[in-house]
Amino acid sequence: MNSQFAYDKKHPIILSSKHPFTKSLFINEHERLLHSGPKQTLNSIRDQFWPIGGQNLSKQTVRQCITCFKAYPKSIQNLLGHLPLDRVKAHPPFTVVGTDYCGPFVIKDRKGRGSNLSKCYVCLFVCFSTKAIHLEPVTDLSSEAFILCLRRFASSRGMPSKFYLTMVEHIVVLSPNL
Repeated sequence: MNSQFAYDKKHPIILSSKHPFTKSLFINEHERLLHSGPKQTLNSIRDQFWPIGGQNLSKQTVRQCITCFKAYPKSIQNLLGHLPLDRVKAHPPFTVVGTDYCGPFVIKDRKGRGSNLSKCYVCLFVCFSTKAIHLEPVTDLSSEAFILCLRRFASSRGMPSKFYLTMVEHIVVLSPNL
């Protein structure tokens, strides 16, 4: 009542959001403002008109605008594979472990001239609940070398209740009884 604004601003024309005139008014205003967002479009219209349900109509107008759709496409979310139950459950660290090898690495047996070069590998133990890793050096890819590596791991971290061994073709799940 005591506002300094003009009469038309203080008492805007009430419009129904379902009427075709109101819809075309929103489309025209959205394009006039160079494809502005829903809030700016609604605020510009509210200078002269008061649309009932204007927020929903403004959002609908921007969503149906082909130019805005092309300018701001929705990115596609990658579908993730289903994780094993052991990966989702909370366990103490290194209770459920996945193992893999990396390498080969070339190492010297000593510094200086006449040193011999040999291959070595690294056995990678990954905790399923915390994603922590433990690295153990391995001399070769034999099962005896892996058992020795597993014993070194178990002496420092404790024996895991379940292993996931990665192979080229498939994953093998073991429950250790060493």
